[in-house]
Amino acid sequence: MIKIKSILIFFFISFGISQQNEGFIIDEIEVRGNELLSDENIKFISGLEVGVYINNFNIQNSIKRLWDTKRYLDVQIEIYEAYLNNKLTIYVKEAPFIGDIIIIGNKKVSSRKLLGKLDFKTGDILNLYKINEGINDIIDHYKNKNYHQAQIEYKIDWESSQKKNIIIN
Repeated sequence: MIKIKSILIFFFISFGISQQNEGFIIDEIEVRGNELLSDENIKFISGLEVGVYINNFNIQNSIKRLWDTKRYLDVQIEIYEAYLNNKLTIYVKEAPFIGDIIIIGNKKVSSRKLLGKLDFKTGDILNLYKINEGINDIIDHYKNKNYHQAQIEYKIDWESSQKKNIIIN
């Protein structure tokens, strides 16, 4: 009974590994959604090239490389496998630049001091992680001043032009 279980486990592990390692040669790469960086830059950052043999592991690493640049709100890669024509399409949604940072509703601490707590500024690429960290730093600042009931929230003005305004209330 134990031998049967070990054989089955070995079979499923082997099957899973073989499925992940199935690959193909890239015949064509298309990039969509980019406005700021060129197609060639995105291909270079992803590490994908025409004529290279890739598998799922390579694709996951390519997505991670693009995501780690912190220039994108979304990265996806679609694979179209066909006889003698395997095509990859890289979809990116570029993060916009930060326009104005507007602080409203603060009565106890100056806007200049609160802006100094932020790790981003006008003209930077919008990074949601940095915005959340900045909001937490402002909350900590208020708590250190014994304003424990302070509530901070932010809104991104997605309707504004190429640069997105951040409103902190």
